[in-house]
Amino acid sequence: MKYEALAFNLSRLYTYLKDSSIDFCIISACRNSQEATEKENKEKTAELEKIIRSRGWGYIPVKGGYIETRGNEKVAVEEDSFIVRKLNKQDALNLCSKFKQDAVLWKDSKGCRYLDKNGNQVGGLFSGFSQEKEAVKNYFTKIKRGKRKFAFIAEMQLNSLARAYSKKLDEYKTLFWNKKFMDQCAKDMAKGFENENT
Repeated sequence: MKYEALAFNLSRLYTYLKDSSIDFCIISACRNSQEATEKENKEKTAELEKIIRSRGWGYIPVKGGYIETRGNEKVAVEEDSFIVRKLNKQDALNLCSKFKQDAVLWKDSKGCRYLDKNGNQVGGLFSGFSQEKEAVKNYFTKIKRGKRKFAFIAEMQLNSLARAYSKKLDEYKTLFWNKKFMDQCAKDMAKGFENENT
């Protein structure tokens, strides 16, 4: 079994994002309340975890949160998901199809992005994540055993945040819970700005 959650934190996730040699995906087996009951979602999640274990892939159970529309009402929903390592892109797409998911979050040397079951990119690239209240308002992920919510953010959002807080780095650090991680962010963003200006 390659269950990694006890050694996992957001600093490690940041390493996963920045290391071009590390591939991972985030996937769920859950469907929305119109398509599956809570019991069915639990059964599908157990089936997905069994597949992940049988293949010897490293994984971390996480919760994904989003706002679901039920009639005229908006409801906050959390679903069981997994960060999965040591699988290839086709494996991730196969799981996406098998569990009837709209997309899987996939990260490889080309970047971090959503892919549909056919491997088509949905939306832009993610280059970081934030715990800022606004960032996690509608969509978030959290490590299952923890309480800290985070949301993946796009390059453009990251640069926008950096510019907004560049003169007040101490305030910017409050968006992230780990100083070492934040210091690395500052270095990466400084490089990005240099590249933009050359």
